[in-house]
Amino acid sequence: METDSTYPIDLITLYLAGEASGDDLVFLEAWLKADPGHRQIFDDYRLIWLGMEQARMDAAVDPDKEWIELEAKILVNEEPAHGRIISFSFRQVLRIAAIILLLAVPSFFVFRYFTHPEQKQLEANLTIKEGKLPDGTSVTLNKGATLEYPSSFKGNKRNVKLNGEAWFEVKHDDAKPFIIISHNVRVEVLGTSFYVNTNAANNTMEVILNSGSVAVYFDDHKENSIFLSPGEKAKIIPGQQKMEKDINTDQNYRSWMTQRFIYNNTPLVTIVADLNKVYHANLRIATPVISYCLVTATFDHQSPESILHVLQATLDLNISTHGAWTDISGHKCN
Repeated sequence: METDSTYPIDLITLYLAGEASGDDLVFLEAWLKADPGHRQIFDDYRLIWLGMEQARMDAAVDPDKEWIELEAKILVNEEPAHGRIISFSFRQVLRIAAIILLLAVPSFFVFRYFTHPEQKQLEANLTIKEGKLPDGTSVTLNKGATLEYPSSFKGNKRNVKLNGEAWFEVKHDDAKPFIIISHNVRVEVLGTSFYVNTNAANNTMEVILNSGSVAVYFDDHKENSIFLSPGEKAKIIPGQQKMEKDINTDQNYRSWMTQRFIYNNTPLVTIVADLNKVYHANLRIATPVISYCLVTATFDHQSPESILHVLQATLDLNISTHGAWTDISGHKCN
């Protein structure tokens, strides 16, 4: 789902006004714990609220009247040798300075709030989610992935934050690079189509380029970027600040999105892993001897049951269900 922060802002307002119900407080607490960025939104809005409240409290203050009263209290001393000397009470100076500051502070926070675009979130919970970003970029998220992005891209960069697996088709803009942020890794492009998985196996990240060009680097070492050409992939280990480039040999890296599988002398163990990932199935090979039986086939928008039926007939397999698991067994391949 796409989360609009307007509703949480309304709840924050009720909370600060002392009008939030018990259910409101439960929801707000859960929202704050869900993401560190939500705490920042809360803190920023609280400052705006406090500034506004202070402005309302001082709405009756008339700066002109304050200046008149201050001038009436100015101590004017006549000294023939040096002319007139005007001295102000220190407390009076502080008072008028405070008035000016209190009137200025709300404006500052309002300006800051409206020049920092509202953050939105695209979420793919139980299904694949497609969306369009404010610049026209298309994104497809695999199940469980989230993407944070601003309601409008300000400045000279288009920054988004990704957690999970996604496919991007970035709208080209020479003057404003599109940057995906995950951990300490940055994936920077001008306009291209590519795949990113921030949660690949063994605490790694993966970037596979389909078209255009991509630069991958760690946030504090852009000078050490690696550049991908179409058909290449980058494997990144964020915790060790290591990355390497290679040719992508996985034809099925987008199967979760296309529902299409292409196998050419592919081991059964690889096919089972693909089916488990794409369909969230619970398949397991019960007899290890069949793990590396080779399969050549193409499956296009077929159900996992249909694919298993083809594999069963091709390799003379046995398929059985045991609780939540589906076991695949058989004899050694010829």
